[in-house]
Amino acid sequence: MTRDSAVSPVVGVMLLLVLVIIFTAVLAAYAGGLAQTSAPSPSVEIAAGSSGSGEDFSLIFEHRGGEALPAADSKITAFIDSHESSFLASAIAEGSSWRAGEIVSTKNLTETASLLKISESQLTQYIKRSTPLELRIYHLPTNSILFKDTILLEEP
Repeated sequence: MTRDSAVSPVVGVMLLLVLVIIFTAVLAAYAGGLAQTSAPSPSVEIAAGSSGSGEDFSLIFEHRGGEALPAADSKITAFIDSHESSFLASAIAEGSSWRAGEIVSTKNLTETASLLKISESQLTQYIKRSTPLELRIYHLPTNSILFKDTILLEEP
């Protein structure tokens, strides 16, 4: 009589035990915080509009409340007619971060047209027709939209 009959069930039980231990370790790592979770996007309140006339025409963005935004981490995207343009908030912000109560703006008609990637004459025509401009501000590290609004390009 041989004693080889008990080897197969023992190997099966050992394999099952190894699988349970691995599954438990993965579950513990995820529940314990070893698995990466994304950081939440900043909470901010922003208002946008246009200001000035002629060569002094500009777009203004007011940070009305919430967390400070690093200007290099904030991308402004504009849609007008079939044109789309994007630029970092650091292109118009004075400092490295944009805090509650601060207003950033394009300086004049020339800079506004340049950032919108259109000519000054096109921008002037859009202003005369009170063309809608859709604006979005993205937080780049979290890839989330912080602000979305449509304003009219018009002089007061």
